[in-house]
Amino acid sequence: MKKTYPVGHFNVEIETFGTGPFEAVGFIQPQRTNEPLDRIVAKGATAQEAVEAALEKASVASAGLWLAGKNRRHID
Repeated sequence: MKKTYPVGHFNVEIETFGTGPFEAVGFIQPQRTNEPLDRIVAKGATAQEAVEAALEKASVASAGLWLAGKNRRHID
């Protein structure tokens, strides 16, 4: 199941796979476009744990994307 979450100045679309342990794969994208800027992968014992781990990784990655000025053109 795919779901989109806001992370800083970006959105991350996360999809979970598996029956245990679960894997969450997400793509960080600007809020204005759907252009994927970074990919994250996380694992967890449950689907919720995998999503939470992916959101933590996305938060760190989005801070790095924001600091790399080249991505600011995507941000409102």
